[in-house]
Amino acid sequence: MHQDRPCWNTYDPLGLNRIVRFPELYEIRISVFCPESHSYTSKLYFLEHLGDVGNVLRTGAHSPDCSYASADLSFAGFMFRIEYAVAHNGALSCLVTPLSVADPSTLVIVEVLRAWDLDGKVELDSEDVISFPSETGGAIKVAAEQNFSSVHCPGKPVASGVYHSEEELAQSLVERKTLNAAGGRAGIAALGFLARIPLRISSWEEKIPRETSDKLPGLVQIATNISEAKRSLEQESAEIHGGPFDGCYRAVSSVMGWMTVWDQLHGIPYAPVSRSWVDNYMVRIGFDKSVRGPLTGLWDSFFHAILQSVNDRRLAEANLRVVLDDHALTEEGFPTNYIVSTFKSGDRSQPPIGALAAWKLYRRFGNNDFLAWAYPRLKRWHQWWKTHRDGNADGLLEWGSNAGVRDPGNDAGTLFAAACESGMDNSPLYDEASYDPALGTMNLSDVGLNSLYAADAMFLSRIADALGYADDKRTFDAEHSALSDRINAALWNEQTQAYMDRFWNGRFSARLGPTAFYPLLAGIPDHERAKQLVRRHLLNEIEFWGEFVIPAISKNDPAFRDQLYWRGRIWASVNYLVYLGLKAYRFDDVAFDLALRSVTLFMQEWNLKGHCHENYNAITGEGCDVPIPSSPGSNGSDRFYPWGALLPLMGIEELFDVELDSGIRFGCRFLPVETSVTNVPFGGSVYSIKPSLRETMACRDNKEFFFSSPGVSVRNYTVSGGNVKFAATGEGNVLLRISEFAPHASVAARIGADAPHLITANAQGTISLTALFAAGGQTLTFDIKV
Repeated sequence: MHQDRPCWNTYDPLGLNRIVRFPELYEIRISVFCPESHSYTSKLYFLEHLGDVGNVLRTGAHSPDCSYASADLSFAGFMFRIEYAVAHNGALSCLVTPLSVADPSTLVIVEVLRAWDLDGKVELDSEDVISFPSETGGAIKVAAEQNFSSVHCPGKPVASGVYHSEEELAQSLVERKTLNAAGGRAGIAALGFLARIPLRISSWEEKIPRETSDKLPGLVQIATNISEAKRSLEQESAEIHGGPFDGCYRAVSSVMGWMTVWDQLHGIPYAPVSRSWVDNYMVRIGFDKSVRGPLTGLWDSFFHAILQSVNDRRLAEANLRVVLDDHALTEEGFPTNYIVSTFKSGDRSQPPIGALAAWKLYRRFGNNDFLAWAYPRLKRWHQWWKTHRDGNADGLLEWGSNAGVRDPGNDAGTLFAAACESGMDNSPLYDEASYDPALGTMNLSDVGLNSLYAADAMFLSRIADALGYADDKRTFDAEHSALSDRINAALWNEQTQAYMDRFWNGRFSARLGPTAFYPLLAGIPDHERAKQLVRRHLLNEIEFWGEFVIPAISKNDPAFRDQLYWRGRIWASVNYLVYLGLKAYRFDDVAFDLALRSVTLFMQEWNLKGHCHENYNAITGEGCDVPIPSSPGSNGSDRFYPWGALLPLMGIEELFDVELDSGIRFGCRFLPVETSVTNVPFGGSVYSIKPSLRETMACRDNKEFFFSSPGVSVRNYTVSGGNVKFAATGEGNVLLRISEFAPHASVAARIGADAPHLITANAQGTISLTALFAAGGQTLTFDIKV
């Protein structure tokens, strides 16, 4: 991922204050020491209650390549903004701006060392310049100074030192209240500055030794470099302006930019479960104190891949590689529930949504090589479920856990471990289930698992078709059809008119969860049954609908009042899977409403506190009402959890996205106010959309190709040769203007089942026509041919 050129990025998971140089793997840390309280930290992430960890107040922008990144941080009464800008040649500019300082003697410490406990030395010279070896044979220089010098602020370091380790540095600070004043070569070098003055840091590669007077190039340019990088990112990045989805791109990009870290064991970037989990579940427990290896949750990583696809193909694909590559698979060949460095939970997996993620990435990027790499791994995993998770051999699957394996995960061979395979650890859906240790599964055929497994077959069929495996496609199609019939026959409860879990003795579970809507994603119900399911249950305010949606258990279930983890709270992962199902059945009005409520829920804490929560209270909409999950079993809500960004992702996908079958979709006729979507990359072009109830306008590479008045929602828009085809929904007489043709071309236009009629394009290759849309929105198909 970093072979293209030297670069820096914020890939150390233990702090947003750390930035790593590739390929050398040295890092700069902006640490904080408060002499009055003897408080020191080199870790800053979203976690407030541990005394040795600083907190993130808010993340700002973060481009995938760290050309610009910013965040507001806090520790021991010192609040500051840190900004990075990485130039194309690998030069780093960093600006540390104080926001408030409780103790005026607080020091900002610039530390340079080899990342991840790797062997390496740095050197602090007499001019307070730190250097470490470059891979090209030269030296990487790090220098820092403050904005001005005066009697009370020299502008240069007030302290400096070198140490063998961070532990020695921290101990020395506590004992001396300053750095040790040593110089030369050691494992870590540090420069201390007064915290109340802005600090500029520069790093560059020096291939030819220079004179001492020329050792600080570019420091005066730091603020300019930062400003230009920020402006460039703002001008070039995809974003939504105006309307209820304003800022959704910015939120997703910020979360995923700051949540990308480095798996040093396998040389790949990825998004962990969260940064705080890395510290709490790897360092403090002792799995991997150097955090060289990954910390993944399986379905988390699939969602992370989808989230990263908004901005960067390689990062999106990397999140699949980190859980599907050979090192991540168990001895039986399936991807595991979780990975902590080199440890894998070999007794269980997690929800089968890998083919969905791989297919969505392929639809966006068209990378056949990656699809061909992923396919055999996904296919083998799909077959594993049938072999190991059909405990009673009735053709329906159950969640499970196999205790007799090489590396069993926590609580392996128990009901709780089987529930963890579902990804919904303490869900009340499994309160009445039992675990059969001989078979390794629950005694409960699960609607969610079977629906996702059917969807897995459906997406594997599409992947097989794209790769030219006709026999595999037919096999998966047949499997999807048979399983759909089985789910409709066995898991549809006629009395409740809902899909429900069923015990092996034939009794339906009395509990209803949002997994009841997963059959929509797999195309299982006919349209009438799907309509009943959505209208009777999803939109039922006694069960699931309301101001805050979708709770992880029906609101009329006794467990809903718990509002603890999966017992009633709202999870972005569930909302997103239901959203995809609604889109698949063309319930666009309900999908819009779900996206709107999801974005509103997310934005209330994102705008106020910068939080992107693991889960939210379904009664109050809060994310901070439960403990931060600092230890196993806390059942809290992490404040910066990557998949929380699935909530604003729905806002993005309402306005522009690839379809899972063919073409793209854009426009949203439900928007009451004008909205603009800009700089969206797709298929080698850049798209901009202006959707609203009043009109829909779409541009490709700054050229309008579609216009409607009033606004319409467009689905499956495809252009192939001289053919343009799409479906649209709108109301009344709608003027359509399509600019995809050669000047003065004769175009055959077909609306729905009507006979085609000829239209001559104008000198700009544009045709115009008026179509009558039935009240309430009627889907029409246009097949326009030259």
